[in-house]
This record gives sequence, structure tokens and C-alpha cells, in this order.
Amino acid sequence: MKKLYILLIFLLNCTFLFSQGNIIKWSEDRPLTWNDFKEIVKNNHWAIAISNCGMNRTSQIFGDSIYFEIEAVLNKDKSWVKSEYKNDYVLQHEQLHFDLTEVFARKLRKTISNYFFENNSYNDQIDRLYNENHSQLKIMNQLYDDETDLSNNTEMQNIWRERIDKELLELKDYKETKFKVKLN
Repeated sequence: MKKLYILLIFLLNCTFLFSQGNIIKWSEDRPLTWNDFKEIVKNNHWAIAISNCGMNRTSQIFGDSIYFEIEAVLNKDKSWVKSEYKNDYVLQHEQLHFDLTEVFARKLRKTISNYFFENNSYNDQIDRLYNENHSQLKIMNQLYDDETDLSNNTEMQNIWRERIDKELLELKDYKETKFKVKLN
């Protein structure tokens, strides 16, 4: 029973472990809509909306290469909005959280693409790189919410939109979700 409880906590807290039917993969051609926010609203929660964004990541070794897939995703069943706040402006704020997740997915792809993996410890190395990236993403999401006052500061919201768009463009070489890296 204790193992089951620990497993449930792990699955609920790991943003990269979503089932395929409940996720939206980030795409510049597919913006979020309010229909993507399916969880029952938490009226007693301080937030007006939550977009549950994270990364799916897989890696497999074949021969002398590691094949990766890293995707920015949104879990529809863990995302919600209070009905009185369903407007385009709040949706844009939540979209930027998703876009920021894609920025960090690209940063992780770049880091991994330029990393020299040791054959006998590559899983530990991948986990360390992912955890460092995920920690930075959490910090940036908090900074984004703080500086935009949870979407109330329109000027800062626009500055963040420009900043995120610029980073997505600067990291365009790492927008492919699947790639491989040679082992050393």
C-alpha cells in the first residue's frame, strides 16, 4: 500500500508523465483555447486559472547513439479556469506559460545536443540535465507571474510576450522534438 501511495504522488507531481489522450503537444500552429482547460474548477484556490504545463521526455540507446524525444505539453485534465475569468487576456497569459515551457524544452534539447554523454552513466546525466532545466523553468514561471502580477500588469505581459517570442526565435534550431546524440 505504501508503494502504491508513493507511486501515486510521483505520478501526480511529475509533469512529464502524461497519458497521451489528455495532453496537447506545443505547436506554434495550435494555440490554447478554453476548451483545453478540463479539470473541475477549484473555487477555493487563489489562482483564477492553472495551465498544467510540463515536458514529456524519452530516450533510448541504439548502438553508439541516444535517441531523444522532448516535448512541451499541457495536461488538459489538470488545467482549469474560473468561469468569470474566461477572457482572451487571461487565456493569453496561460498561453505564455505554455510557450515558456516550449522555450525550456528547446533549451534542454540544445543542452543535450551539445553534451558529451558517457556510455555507462548517461541516464544519470540526462536526469541531472532535465532536473536543472526544470528548476530553471519553475523559477521563470514564478518570475513571469510575479512581474505580470498574474496577468494584471498589461505592460509587463506585453514585455514577456516579446521576450518569449524572441527566445523561441533564437532557439528555432532546436524546435524539432526528436533528435539523436552520439555516445562517447
